[in-house]
Formats: sequence, C-alpha cells, structure tokens
Amino acid sequence: MSLEMSTAGDLLQIKPLQLQFPFELKKQISCSLQLSNKSDNCVAFKVKTTHPEKYCVRPNSGAVLPHSTCDVIITMQALKEAPADMQCGHKFLVQCVVVSPGSAAHDITDEMLSKESGNHVEEYKLSVSYVPPPQLPSLLQIQPLELQFPFELKKQVSCTLQLSNKSDNFVAFKVKTTHPKKYCVRPNIGVVLPHSICDVIITMQALKEAPADMQCRHKFLVQCVVVSPGSTTTTEMFREESGNHVEERRLRVSYALPPQPPSPGREGMSDRRSKPQYQEFCPCLKNILLLDSEGMRVASKYYSDDWPTNTAKQAFEKTVFSKTHKTNAWAEAEIAMLENNIIVYKFVQDLHFYVTGGEDENEIILASVLEGFFDAVDILLRGNVDKREALQNLDLILLCIDEIIDGGIILETDASSIASKVAGHSVDSGTPLSEQTISQALSTARQHLTSLF
Repeated sequence: MSLEMSTAGDLLQIKPLQLQFPFELKKQISCSLQLSNKSDNCVAFKVKTTHPEKYCVRPNSGAVLPHSTCDVIITMQALKEAPADMQCGHKFLVQCVVVSPGSAAHDITDEMLSKESGNHVEEYKLSVSYVPPPQLPSLLQIQPLELQFPFELKKQVSCTLQLSNKSDNFVAFKVKTTHPKKYCVRPNIGVVLPHSICDVIITMQALKEAPADMQCRHKFLVQCVVVSPGSTTTTEMFREESGNHVEERRLRVSYALPPQPPSPGREGMSDRRSKPQYQEFCPCLKNILLLDSEGMRVASKYYSDDWPTNTAKQAFEKTVFSKTHKTNAWAEAEIAMLENNIIVYKFVQDLHFYVTGGEDENEIILASVLEGFFDAVDILLRGNVDKREALQNLDLILLCIDEIIDGGIILETDASSIASKVAGHSVDSGTPLSEQTISQALSTARQHLTSLF
C-alpha cells in the first residue's frame, strides 16, 4: 500500500503526512514539516503532539501568507534506548483557520481553533516513524550468535567463538559476559589482523545441578573497534567517552542436551516401550503430594526423574497448585492434565491431596490411590484432617505413603488396611508412633517389615 506524502485541504497543503526521524541513540534528530498556502487568504496554524515533552516544534503556531510556504522544524529529544520493534505510536495534529491579514503568532489562541468558536477549522493528523540508519559493513563477522554448551553436570564444558575480519583494518575486540564468575574466556581481549580469523574459547564452570526448565539467561557482549597497527589494546578504547566507533554484538547462551544412547536391544522403540519391564504392565505413579492452602509442601514423595532437582519439584508443585486451587474439589476428586501428566486431587479444610501419573495411566486407578491416601489419613488423624494435625503427625503420613506406594508401584489402596499397618508400627515400637521422630518412625517401620520376612 503506497503512502500519501502530502494532502491538499481547502486551507493548507501539508507535506509529509508521516514524520520520519532517522533513528540514532542518544542524539537529537529533526525533520521538516512544510505548510503551503495556495489560497488568497491568510491562514493561521497550530501544531500539537500527543507527547509534548519529547519534541521541540519551531514555530508551533503562526500565520501562512497567501501563496506562500512555512517550514516547521520538529526536533525529537535524544532516545536512551531503542523502542520495541522500532515502532513509534506518537501523533501530531495540525490545526488551521482563516484569520485577518496582519495576524501575529500571539494572536492565535486555542479558542479560535476550537469547534465552539464557529470558525471553519481544518485538522490534519500526522503519524511518526523511525528510519533505521544505513547499515555499515560489520567490523567482524561473529559465529555463532548463540553459544551452545553441551550440558553435563559437575564437568567444565567449552565452545568456540569465531571472529572473522574481512576488512583491510586492524580490529580490536573485547568479550564481556553478564556472569563473569561462571565463565573463562581466552582470549577475552585482542586484535584480529586484516583478512584473518581469531578463535575465542569460552569455558563454562561445572554446574552442580540442572537449571530450571534447562534455560540459560546468561548473555555475552562482543565489542570491536578499528585500531592502528601495533597499538596497545586497552579497555578505555571500547568506552563511549573515547569517541571511537564501537560496534557491539550480543550473544545468547543455551544448553545442548547430549544424545541419549539407545537401550540395548530396544532401538527404535518409543518412550513407553523403553520403560523398565515391570512398568509396562503395572500402573505407576510419578509422585504423591500433600500441600497446604497456600501451595506450600507438607509432605511429598517423587518416583520419577521428570523433576531431577528440588527446585524443579517446587516449581511443579507451584504450577499444580496455581492450576487447581480455585477448582471445586472439596466433595469429590477432580482430574487435571498438566505437562503430559494426569493429576487427581481432592481438598479438605487447609490441605490439598494430589496423585500424579503419566498421560497413559488409568484415571480410575489414580483416583483409587488418592481415595485410599485421603481416607487413611482421615482414619489416622481421627477425623481432624488439617495442616496443624498433619504436621504434628507427619511421621504417620509419610509411613502411610510408603504403605501405599513403593518406588512408584501401587501396593495398597484400601484405607483400613493402610491405617492398620501404620498403626501396627506404633504397637511394635512400644512408643506411640505420633510421639516418635520421623527417623524413629522409619526405623520402626523397617524393623516391622524385616520381621515379616
């Protein structure tokens, strides 16, 4: 669609209809607006904008004599940063009205340009856009623009950044990062000779745990500037105050997962088929959770590697709670899908019970586990199922979970049987289970299980 660059009204012809400012950071930039009066009348005008603090308009009001032209200079204040998508939503409005010959700028008032004045007022709306400056050839060609590090825990990993100088100039460079303590850059400063290449080795320090979502938000900045042959490369030459033309390129960082070797004898099988054999025939749970009314963990057990770190587990619990806490799961259990998982859940007072299985698991089986867990806790806490009682009897709840599930495999779903086995630990130990510490309770449970065999 072509842009109409001027308009001819009854009073003034205005050119252009879109104000284009050559974009430069930290520098005032101007453009010219031409008002042409083709009539036999003296026409007054006034220029307004939606952002008066960002522009200087000279003159912003005046009179255009018959068959003459007036140039208005509009100066944009210096921009500190580039706007999103290089778009500008600012607008200008030019108002004009016929006045008596000899009218000066101070005679032109807002009242004569208002509709209530009864005057014939013409209005022209102008848009504003940025014109990108012409692109000069880059001093250095940089490859790659995204640094990919093969992800391995507890091991330093490296990647190579290649700086190519295709020009006839000597180009100095400096490599910076937002997290200097996590990387070793060699060399981090130097000179690339004309028509040559410099390889920069960037080594990431060993990671102690996997980051959340396997995302890395670190950034690198490569600065480069033309220098004289044989000159010493210093940090000062890359600063804005030096007056040098400094080019900057920003690089992202990402993790590349190492390829997983296929299981022996199972090449080409799906993830479902690559599970341990017992998981192919038995329903398996990924976790069982007990959260409070604010989404904080009361008790939990995980049986899947989907959440390898405590940070990942907490993030999952927060997501589960935010997705479900406003639902009506007080009277009956509800079902939700989240991250390719099936979650069944139920609420009572200030406690939220959750059972999570894979997307291929049977919802009825998951619901039976939830009901068994829910009802067994109700029996063990003698009907006082709330956060305070749960924390005071956390040993009972943890043993209850262990009676229901072992390594993700469902052992028991009958609430009476579960509660009876947990209560049996208390009888065998000689001390009421609710008065023991968690380690004592677990020791008692192990002794009880040993005696069964």
